[in-house]
Amino acid sequence: MAAITVTEFNQFMKQELAWMYKLGIRAETISEGEAIIRLEIIKELLRPGETVAGPFIMALADVAMYAVVVSKRGGTKMAVTTNLNINFLRRSASGTLRAYGR
Repeated sequence: MAAITVTEFNQFMKQELAWMYKLGIRAETISEGEAIIRLEIIKELLRPGETVAGPFIMALADVAMYAVVVSKRGGTKMAVTTNLNINFLRRSASGTLRAYGR
């Protein structure tokens, strides 16, 4: 059983990570050691050519890993990212992006 529910995680984001919450990043599912986080793509997140801007994709991945950590440890404000590296192999489709973390 996860140490935090989807509702608790989304409420935590709304209160403590408001800028990510305002972007539309939400947890869909959280189980112990796994999470699915989604981002609804809106036009403000697009670069020219209808490409999702990389920083938003990286934020989505970062939140997914944060959700995985708190699924095992419970809510903690100080679980911070020390390194994140992404290689963009192709452009992202618009619509809904999902990050699967475990």
